[in-house]
Amino acid sequence: MGRNSAKGPLSTRLWLTIIAFAQIFLTPLIAFSMTYLVDFDNSGDSISLSFQLEMVPWIGAASLFDGMLALLLALIMGGYTPVSIVERGGWRRSLGLSRNPRNAHQRRGSRKSAANSPHGQLAILAYDRDVMGYKFLSTHGGLMLLAVPFQVLLATIPLAVL
Repeated sequence: MGRNSAKGPLSTRLWLTIIAFAQIFLTPLIAFSMTYLVDFDNSGDSISLSFQLEMVPWIGAASLFDGMLALLLALIMGGYTPVSIVERGGWRRSLGLSRNPRNAHQRRGSRKSAANSPHGQLAILAYDRDVMGYKFLSTHGGLMLLAVPFQVLLATIPLAVL
């Protein structure tokens, strides 16, 4: 079998891409829409509901910005380091700021710190579950149950303060 057959079917990877897109971009879009698109007016005995359609471009831009900011913060706070940087021995060696270009100790230290980062621990968890025979969708689904409420909070707490 080829190398790509171990990754799973293309439909599973496409479905995971759609789920990730929805989690990153559609969650803030829904939160911002509930806050700014729908306008409730309670004056006296009547309650009116109106839609502010001029806010649609702003809501779309804000949700894209919020999703990209959340993704960037998750990558930074999770300790994400590309594999090519880890294999070169870290950021200093890959940027040419180290005096020892062929130091194996730096490479081992870089691999160890990458494995101990939250991103590395999550990658090891997903790999171990894959080796045990679990479907990747089940692993991602469990992690998504943890992530979505936090992203909704990330989108709505600043709005509640305003």
